[in-house]
Amino acid sequence: MTDQENNLVGGVNASPNDKYLPNLPIITWRFVTAMADGEPHHWRSMGGDAQRGDLQVMFDGPRVINDRKSYDPMRKQGGILLGNGGDNSNGSQGTFYEGAMTTPGTFPTKETNKKIQDNVVAARYDVQRLSLAPANIIDTPPGLQTFSPQSSQNTTVTFTNTTGVPVKDVTLSISVPKGWNSVVLSSKEASKKFTDPIAPGAKASATFVVTSGSEAFNGDMVGKASWLNSNGQPQSEIIAEKVRNVSPIKINEFRITGSSVENTTDAFIELYNASTNAIDISNWTLTQHQTQLPIFSSIKIPAGTKVAPKGFYLLGLSNSGLVVPAKKGEATLYVRTIKGMSAGDEIEIDNGSSKGNA
Repeated sequence: MTDQENNLVGGVNASPNDKYLPNLPIITWRFVTAMADGEPHHWRSMGGDAQRGDLQVMFDGPRVINDRKSYDPMRKQGGILLGNGGDNSNGSQGTFYEGAMTTPGTFPTKETNKKIQDNVVAARYDVQRLSLAPANIIDTPPGLQTFSPQSSQNTTVTFTNTTGVPVKDVTLSISVPKGWNSVVLSSKEASKKFTDPIAPGAKASATFVVTSGSEAFNGDMVGKASWLNSNGQPQSEIIAEKVRNVSPIKINEFRITGSSVENTTDAFIELYNASTNAIDISNWTLTQHQTQLPIFSSIKIPAGTKVAPKGFYLLGLSNSGLVVPAKKGEATLYVRTIKGMSAGDEIEIDNGSSKGNA
C-alpha cells in the first residue's frame, strides 16, 4: 500500500469506481522493506521481509484515475516526509527505521531495488535482545523509574534469543547504584540462571526487587544478560534504564500574592505527599531570599509533623497570617510579617473553642 495524497492505494483497476483488489498479498513480517516507485502514468510497489528473502512486486500498473486528474501527473508542493502519511499525524502504528528517495527521472529497476533489499537484510534488523522495565509494564517501558528513598519496586529483565541458534546458561542480573540493593523476587540471589537452552526467538525473564538507597539520586541502573553460544563461548549484553530517587513530598501549588500586593499574608506554598505512606517532615525548613543574596529568613516546620498518604500540608495560612501551624505551648511563632507589631503585643491564634493567645 502507498499513501498517495488523499488515498491509501494498493493498486488500480480499469474502472475508477472499482476499488476492490482481492489479490493484494497479506503480510505478517515483523520488519518490512517497502518500495514505491513512480513515473508519469505508471507506478509500482514492492515489498519484502526485511530480515530475509527477496522483494515481491505488490502492484505494477497505471496511476489512480479520478475526475480532477490530480494523480497523473502527481502535483507535489513542499517536501515529502518519510515515515508518516504526509499529513503529519501520528495515527499509524509501527516504527520507521530508515528510508531514502531518488531524484526525479530515476525510476529504479527491479534489480536495483533487490540489491537494496540485500543490504537491508545484511543489516540484521531484529527485536530488542534485552529489555529492562517495571514489572507491571514490560510491554511499554517508560524509560524511567522513580523511587522514593528506601522504597522497593519490582523490575523485570527480559532476554530474547535473536542469535539464530540455541544458547545456554543464560544469566540475568541488575547492577544498581551505590547504596541500592537488587535481589531476585522471592529469593536472596542477585542473579537468575537458566540451565535449559533458550531456543531461537524464545525469551527468558526474571523479576528483581530493587530497593533504593537513602540518598537522592539521578542516573542509571543496568540490566545484564550473559550466555554461552553454540561454540561454548561466553557472550553478554547490557541495557541501561534511567532511575531517580527523590522525596515523595512535592510542591503542589503556590501563590506569591493574592488580589492585593499590600496584603503580604495572602500567599502560600502547598506540599503534597505522593506516596502511600505517611512522611515525617519534622524540622524541614523554608528559606526566603533573593537569588543573589544570602538567606535572611528561615522557617522550621514543627517537630512531629507528618503528611498523610496522598495528603497535603500548607505553608502560609493566608487567613491567619501564620506561615506554619502553631500548637498550644509553642515557644516560637512563624508569621508572614511583623508590620504593626510591638514588643509585648498579644497575638490571638485561631478562633472559637480552639482560640489561644500568645
